Amino acid sequence: IMSKKERRDSYKNQLRDFMAAEFQKTRSELKLTQAQMAAELGIDVRSYSFLESRDYLCSTPVLLRYISKFKQIEIDSIDQDGKKASVPDVAFIQEVCRVLNSSDSRLV
Repeated sequence: IMSKKERRDSYKNQLRDFMAAEFQKTRSELKLTQAQMAAELGIDVRSYSFLESRDYLCSTPVLLRYISKFKQIEIDSIDQDGKKASVPDVAFIQEVCRVLNSSDSRLV
């Protein structure tokens, strides 16, 4: 049986690996430098480098910025400014939830 700390560490490691791969994939697809990606996420380059190298897990604000900037799907609708509307990519959010659930994490 895993202790609470072991479960928490397992959850963090799985999510850190998943997000590092996502950041690298997105940056590669968009042909961005680490500095450009860091600027998009509102963090410094060194912090971004730590995220990609799996040294740190991203914070909730960084995750939300990532979703809002890079994981949006256009829908057949126009927003109030006359631009195509978009919504968060539900498949990505479900994948994050799958990673969290697969680690059987209980953080309390």
